[in-house]
Amino acid sequence: MNIDRISSVGATVIALVALFASQFPPLYTYFQQGEIEESELADFALRCGKWGVFATAKIPYQNVGDGYATVLSMRLAIADSSGKVVAAFQDPGVQSETKVDMLARPVFEPFVSRGIAPTEQWVASAVYQPDWSSQNIETFRILFQRLESAIEYADLSLDSEPAYDVDPEITENLSKAYEPMITWAQKGEYSIVLETIWNDEDGERHTIQSTTSFSLDANEAAALQRYYTADNLNQNPDFFNSCRIAPDLKRISYSS
Repeated sequence: MNIDRISSVGATVIALVALFASQFPPLYTYFQQGEIEESELADFALRCGKWGVFATAKIPYQNVGDGYATVLSMRLAIADSSGKVVAAFQDPGVQSETKVDMLARPVFEPFVSRGIAPTEQWVASAVYQPDWSSQNIETFRILFQRLESAIEYADLSLDSEPAYDVDPEITENLSKAYEPMITWAQKGEYSIVLETIWNDEDGERHTIQSTTSFSLDANEAAALQRYYTADNLNQNPDFFNSCRIAPDLKRISYSS
């Protein structure tokens, strides 16, 4: 048998195997896994608006693993000192990394998922609107329509504040409708419960839960309550003016 021929065939086979193998990631990468860690909440604030008291926060995540990972959800709730959830929120809107509006303000889009590469950090700037699943939406719909009709006839002078002529019955009823949504806002100790669900490259789901404590003092609680009084709604029926409470935070637990 021709030794040179055998060597040539062997070299060809090795080259073909190497070429085939080069089309795939190195074998060790199949055993790499992403791992999401969540750092402490930042810029947390409670705000007032048309849809009730909502929350804003920056949530830092980092992939400390060797593979890709995907954040699937970031659910947030507020619990009282006994651990009872007193304010639930919808899935967040997250600031777009590429879009701004005509005034160069950030655009917030419904959060779906976010892939994070190995060693990458992602800070989610999130807005959490209150959960309306237990509210009488039809009552609000009718009151909002009446309110909008009253606003349309406002004296919108450029030289002074708008002069609204809102039927007191509308703001009284609207204030009462908001009551179940804001009765929790009293002086006391509270916790922000954040639950994050993420997938690794194999599609396996993992859960991170953190609890961050904060206090509401009497003035802060009163500011949240005052926003939804009939008098304030009568002066601010377009909800243009808001309130912002930014309590001091203290991380008290973290599990994954």
